[in-house]
Amino acid sequence: MQSLDDILALTESVEQHVERGDWAAAGALDAERCRRLEALFADPAVRGDLAAWRRVLQDLLLRNQQTIQRVQARQRELARASATLDHAQGAVRAYQRNTAPDNLVYLPTPRGSRP
Repeated sequence: MQSLDDILALTESVEQHVERGDWAAAGALDAERCRRLEALFADPAVRGDLAAWRRVLQDLLLRNQQTIQRVQARQRELARASATLDHAQGAVRAYQRNTAPDNLVYLPTPRGSRP
């Protein structure tokens, strides 16, 4: 059935976009996939034979869960990276505040040492 093939192709495309971190495209494709799923199961013939669709739906559900887990893992990675970047920026600002020419202290060169 063409609709199911389209839905499966969209599912694969969503997964690929998630892997690349292209969240906007993944979201748009997922919304389209949801519309197509809704339209497919709005068909009385399909709705009347849900048992026949059970395996396909279970596979789609499993793939959705795996994709969600990948997205959540990536969100955690980005949050950690952002926190590290925030910390580094704070360190740079502190360094800049504390290394202004007017607050540098020059230590005398010890006797007998060469510059």
